[in-house]
Amino acid sequence: ETTDPDVEAAFAHTLAHFARREAGPRLRKLARSSSAGARLFAIQGLIRVADPGLPELLGIALADSDSEVVKQALSGLAALAETDAGERVEGALSRALSHPAWDVRRLAAALLARSREGGASAALRAQLLREDDEHVRAALREALTAIEVR
Repeated sequence: ETTDPDVEAAFAHTLAHFARREAGPRLRKLARSSSAGARLFAIQGLIRVADPGLPELLGIALADSDSEVVKQALSGLAALAETDAGERVEGALSRALSHPAWDVRRLAAALLARSREGGASAALRAQLLREDDEHVRAALREALTAIEVR
């Protein structure tokens, strides 16, 4: 038991690497750590073991202060969309289009390009009108093209 952020991150990384279901309770605790690294690796581990509490934790992680944690949560949600409620995931991805970090917005656009739900195109178009970062604008246009090609 430690509160050292580096030790927590290293421990979470090790647990995530071996990805055993028995590590779930410890990873869930680390997913709420004050260490961004621990939260990031804990989420990775929980995704690998398909933890039953994953959807709730990913929803919480979307509001994380660290953009890398948010991006990991978005990727995890997108993976869940293939087996879970796509509409709910699409809503979370659409909300991430307005995240303060440009790289989170860019990832959300790329993940929405894979969406099988109907609202992705409208969300992408609306963000394109508001977006001022050229990297994100390019990702939004690519996502819209990918959806239109399908």
